[in-house]
Amino acid sequence: MAKRDVTVWMDEHVYCALSECLPEGTSIEQELARMLERLYEQTVPAEERRKVEDTVRREEREADAEMWSRRRFVLIKVVKDGRACHLLTQDYRTPVETVHACESCQPGAEGMDCEELAKTAFRNSFPLTREKFEEWCRTRGREVLAVYEIDLDENRMKASVMGHASEQSLDVLVEAAKEAYRDPGLRLEERACVFGEKVREFSHAVEEGCGQEVPSAQLAQRM
Repeated sequence: MAKRDVTVWMDEHVYCALSECLPEGTSIEQELARMLERLYEQTVPAEERRKVEDTVRREEREADAEMWSRRRFVLIKVVKDGRACHLLTQDYRTPVETVHACESCQPGAEGMDCEELAKTAFRNSFPLTREKFEEWCRTRGREVLAVYEIDLDENRMKASVMGHASEQSLDVLVEAAKEAYRDPGLRLEERACVFGEKVREFSHAVEEGCGQEVPSAQLAQRM
């Protein structure tokens, strides 16, 4: 929808005097806009105005459709105490952001139910029903950038980001996210690199423990 700018030049003294004499709550720009609307209605025939209006509405619909086609969403499922919450958001696009958001509310997590924890951790999100969540997974593939399933009962997180699936212990992921966010000056891409490196390092520590899950405190000590 192309817009054209209409500029009117006025002497500063004239502008100030006119502004002071206009009714309160009215500006010169508002009055000029109303004058142009009246000029348009008086000058352009009704049939032509209807054609223009149809064109404007069509272009608005096309612009809206294009905007939505470019938007990408993230689906998040949180499981706690046997209950599941399903969320839709445009944030938390990377695993490191998702884990960090979940880790940041850990101090009070024990006293929260699933809904409260999900709402606290992922603030910029909208709740979905299980059916809607599954429908998005099945039918909105091009619009869904990532799907995260965070199971606090099993201490695991599954991630599917742009078609690449993975599953990992939350202990490993949380400790890696802590390292990624240790330096506040890092950019997101740099945090993601640190996160990936630490996940591999801590995963190797778990494997060295003969397949036993290593508590997060011990993981931190192995750095």
